[in-house]
Formats: sequence, structure tokens, C-alpha cells
Amino acid sequence: MKVYYSLPQNISLSNRFVEKRRRGVHKAMNEHESTMDANEPAKMPARKPAKGKKILIIVILVIVLAAALFGGGWWQGRAQMAAQKADYESRLQAVEDDLAQTQEQLAVQMNRALLMEARAALYRTAVDLDRRNFGTANTHLQEAATALGKIDDASGGLNLGQLNSLQSAISEMDINVAVNLEDQRARVIGFSEELNALVPQSTDEQ
Repeated sequence: MKVYYSLPQNISLSNRFVEKRRRGVHKAMNEHESTMDANEPAKMPARKPAKGKKILIIVILVIVLAAALFGGGWWQGRAQMAAQKADYESRLQAVEDDLAQTQEQLAVQMNRALLMEARAALYRTAVDLDRRNFGTANTHLQEAATALGKIDDASGGLNLGQLNSLQSAISEMDINVAVNLEDQRARVIGFSEELNALVPQSTDEQ
């Protein structure tokens, strides 16, 4: 009977011993883990990139892109302006050349008109002498001298020296009724022939 009464007590003691050992092992393991955690270096928390830094990078990229676009546009615009300037200068030079040529042609035509005017005035002078219209003859003679005095040959197609001499001789002549009529008429015809010799052939044929 003692055996039956002592068995449960022995089992209870055994269970208590196992539980105590289990707790001791658990405690030892916890202490070991705590020691290992204490010995490990503290881990720094991961640092996230600052938001302000991202914004600064974006601003810099935008500025660089804007500067590149501006520089490219400025260079292209400058090249276009240079091309337009060269084109305008070329056109202006062409216009100036045309204007100079036109002015030269105008001067030639003006000289031709003055030569024709002087020739016609000398012809009328001779006719007036034939008709004994001495006053009108003097008027036409001075008209011939005036026309020759207006000639300005910038192109060099006329002999201005001889034309000036002829103009001076015509302006100094004064038709006088007291002087021999034939001599005066012959002198006017001589002026006309001298003028015809000074007129360029190409101008005379126009």
C-alpha cells in the first residue's frame, strides 16, 4: 500500500524538477541572446534622401536644360540674322548698281538732249539770219551757248575741252546788222559743223 501512496508524490516531484530545468534552460538562453544582442554593434537606421536635395537637383536640371535651349535658339537666330543681313546687303548693292547705271544712262540722255538743243538753236540762228531777223538770231545763238554750258559729262564720252571752247565762242558772238551778213552766217554754220564733229556717233544715231 505504501508503494501506491508514494508514486504520485514521486511523479509530482519529477515534474517539478523538469519544469525547473526547463525554466533554467529558457532563462539561460534568454540571457545568452541578450548578451549577443548587447555585443552586436548598434545598427544605424537607413537614411532616406532628403526631399530638399531632390528638389535642388530637379531645379539644377531645369536650369541647365533651359540654358541649353536658349543657347541653341540664340545661335540659330544669330545665324539666320547673319544670312538675312548678307542677303539684304547683296540686294542693296544690286539696287545701288542699278541706280548708278540708271543715273549714268540718264546723264547720257540729258547730254544728248542738250546737244540736240544746241544744234537746233544754231540751225534757227542761220534761218533767222537768212530772214534778216537779227534780234531773234541773237536769242537763238545764246540759247545754243546756254545748252552747251549745261553739259556735264561724268562718263567721259564727250570732249568737254572742245565743247567748252565752242560754248565760249558762241556766247561771245553778237550778231550785228552793221557787219557783213554772209560772214556772220558762215560763222554760225561753222559752229554747227564743229558741234556735229564733237557729238559721238552712237549718241547722234539714237
